[in-house]
Amino acid sequence: MLSPLPLLTAAAFGGILLWVKKLQQGKSKREWVPFVLAVWIFVFAFAGLAYSLFPYLVVERMTLWQAAAARESLMFVFVGTCIVLPLIIGYTVFSYRVFWGKARSLSYGE
Repeated sequence: MLSPLPLLTAAAFGGILLWVKKLQQGKSKREWVPFVLAVWIFVFAFAGLAYSLFPYLVVERMTLWQAAAARESLMFVFVGTCIVLPLIIGYTVFSYRVFWGKARSLSYGE
């Protein structure tokens, strides 16, 4: 069941090596690709760790369900998140829309 994680990690690492070589040779302008692949390596490592420890948070001591808060507390936080998160997303979209296209390129005395 875990075989895709090391294979995907190796593919991401190989992709980083190939892409950095392309960047050094000047064949590509997408400098962000190695960063994204490095983030994926971190995600795959975290997923492997989570999968290997599940359901324990503290190995052989405390399970996920023992560590969780009371159901009522979690429901309160969930309802609050359902109300506040759409407001935050809406405000972010609104502010991007207001300021879209207002910035100009920097020019130093030209």
